[in-house]
Amino acid sequence: MSFQPGNATVFTGYERVRQAAHAFGKTARPLAVVAPGMSGAQLAAAVEACRRPGVLRAVVTTDSDVVRQCADLGVDVVFHLSPEELATGSTALVPLPGFEDAAASAARLLRVVGLTRATLLAVCESEYPALWQAQRAAHDFGGEVTVLRVPIVRRPDGVPVGSVAPGDTPGEDAIALSAALAGCALVAEDGPQACLDFAARVAPAATFRATDLQLGDAPAVGEGCIFGYLGAHRDVAFVPFGIGVRPDPSDNG
Repeated sequence: MSFQPGNATVFTGYERVRQAAHAFGKTARPLAVVAPGMSGAQLAAAVEACRRPGVLRAVVTTDSDVVRQCADLGVDVVFHLSPEELATGSTALVPLPGFEDAAASAARLLRVVGLTRATLLAVCESEYPALWQAQRAAHDFGGEVTVLRVPIVRRPDGVPVGSVAPGDTPGEDAIALSAALAGCALVAEDGPQACLDFAARVAPAATFRATDLQLGDAPAVGEGCIFGYLGAHRDVAFVPFGIGVRPDPSDNG
C-alpha cells in the first residue's frame, strides 16, 4: 500500500498496524497518535491539537465511522483495530484509590503507545485519571512519549459532546452535573471546599471529589480537578483553587 501524508491511509488489524508502526519508526518523522474513544467534534479537536511541523498524525480506533471521519480531517494514518486487539487484561498497574477503574484504561493507553511507537499521545481530559496514570507509568519506565491533554469539547448546554450520541438530547442529570462543575470556577478563589459546596447545591444528587493534578489532596492554591458523578454520568472540571476567575463588579459599568 502506497502512503501519502494527509490521505488517512488505513492499516487494519494488529499485525498490519505493528508492521506499519515499525516502518514509520524508521523515518525521521515523529508520530502523534490520537487515543481511541473519540469521535465527532472531540476527535477533530484532538487531531488539530496534534498538529506539529514535521509530525505525522495518526488515529487509533475500533469504530468504522471514525475511520471514515478521518479522511475529512487530514489525518495521515488510521490504525483500525478490534476491541479485542486493544484489550490488555493486564493487572500490572496498581489501581488508584478512588479511581480504581482508571487502571484498565491506562493499560490500554500504554498498549497503544507500545504498539504504535507514538512520540505524542493525545488523550481527552474526560479520561484524566487514566491519562495521568499512563503518563506516570511511561515516565517511570523510561518511556519517551509525551501525553497531551485535549480539552473537553462541550455542547452549548455544557455537556461533553462525547457523552451524547449524535442526534440525542442529554438528560437533566447530565446537564445539571456539567453546570455544577462549570460554576466551580466562580467560587474557586475560596478554595476546594467552596467548590464542592457550590457543586452540591447545584446538583445535590451527585457526588463530587476535589483533587490536585496528581489525583491527591486538592491544593489550597493551585490548579486541581473537580470530578462529578451522577448516575451513569461522569464529568470533570479543572479549577484554579485559591485563585479563581470571579468577575470584576466594575465590568458591569
